[in-house]
Amino acid sequence: MIMEVMYDRVAGLDVGNDSVTVCLRTPGARRGRRAETRTFKTTFGSLRLMRDWLVEAGVEIAAMESTSTYW
Repeated sequence: MIMEVMYDRVAGLDVGNDSVTVCLRTPGARRGRRAETRTFKTTFGSLRLMRDWLVEAGVEIAAMESTSTYW
């Protein structure tokens, strides 16, 4: 069975009060996938660094989740 790839470069964000943990998934070697996880503080400067990292990686879509009362 062949799986259709809808988005090649994606990110998952786990939003917390003090930090955001981001898992970035991009194409890897031999048709595989590469995963990289980074944690950012929720300060303005750190969130800008997160944004820059995601833009530089060419992220096409991101999904966010939070288990607290942020929404």
